[in-house]
Amino acid sequence: MKRIYLVLLLIYSTLSAVETLNITQNNTEFNNFKVSMYEDKFSSLSLQEIQDKKEFTPHSNRLSLGYSESTFWFKFEVKNQTLNDLSYFVQFTENHIDALDCYIFSQDGSFVKHKAGISTYTQKINPHIKPKFKMHLKSGELKTIYLKIDSKYPIYNSFKVINKNSLD
Repeated sequence: MKRIYLVLLLIYSTLSAVETLNITQNNTEFNNFKVSMYEDKFSSLSLQEIQDKKEFTPHSNRLSLGYSESTFWFKFEVKNQTLNDLSYFVQFTENHIDALDCYIFSQDGSFVKHKAGISTYTQKINPHIKPKFKMHLKSGELKTIYLKIDSKYPIYNSFKVINKNSLD
């Protein structure tokens, strides 16, 4: 019985874990790291409901999801372990996503919301060819990022965390 409990505890902790990207020096970019993913098959969940979900599973930041009617949520943390303040962007490598919401949470619970995607191009002039979202990290600061992707196009994309001086 004790062994079953330990196995269930291990599975639960794996499903609810948030992947963390630790920045230990001011690197140019991070383009291969783990994130957590949740598939909202009915595209009905709010940000608050997603934050309460424990069923996120480990995934690569390189997305190969094909065509789906689902909404995909990704989350990960970025921790600045340097002694300096840093400015980075979360940047997508392609622009073929219909709707993309990015929420960048600070440890105090405040957040910044960004919107991008092909649907935003038709609503206004958007200077971003590849969606990117600015993130400022104080020394020692931890940010939690949620990405919400809805697409009428196949989802073959990736995103990276890139130093502001290295943008395309």
